[in-house]
Amino acid sequence: RTNIEKIGGVVDIMSVEGAGSTMRLKIPLTLAIVPALLVKTDGQCFAIPQVKLTELVRLQKGDEHNGNRIEYLQGQAVFRLRGRLLPLVALDEILGINNPARIPLQDREDISIVVLQADAGVFGLIVDEIDDSTDIVVKSLSGFLKNLSVYS
Repeated sequence: RTNIEKIGGVVDIMSVEGAGSTMRLKIPLTLAIVPALLVKTDGQCFAIPQVKLTELVRLQKGDEHNGNRIEYLQGQAVFRLRGRLLPLVALDEILGINNPARIPLQDREDISIVVLQADAGVFGLIVDEIDDSTDIVVKSLSGFLKNLSVYS
């Protein structure tokens, strides 16, 4: 009951002697449960909504003879997925995580790529580890938090 009330919900319990009890939970519409893929980069865990997930690709050193390799076009990393060039971006770079000990792409033993659908097309998100799949609760930010430029 306490947890439901913390998120702005209400718990109603109605009992009728000899007939049993009815419990009703009212949860705010501002909450949504979203299936998410959990990934890790630089030891930190992040959730990616599965609604945009197309597929998962794992490249291992030595797969180059099968055409599974990362190429560079005008300095941009790309991966040829079934004959189509897939632009690649690293999650840690997007988030501005600076790790001087990071191993360059070409020297890694294996590379995990999360293929995502974006408005303009498809791209690959490079992560250190694909962890698990779970449901997460998404709740709107309160008014005073909406204007913050940081996130978690």
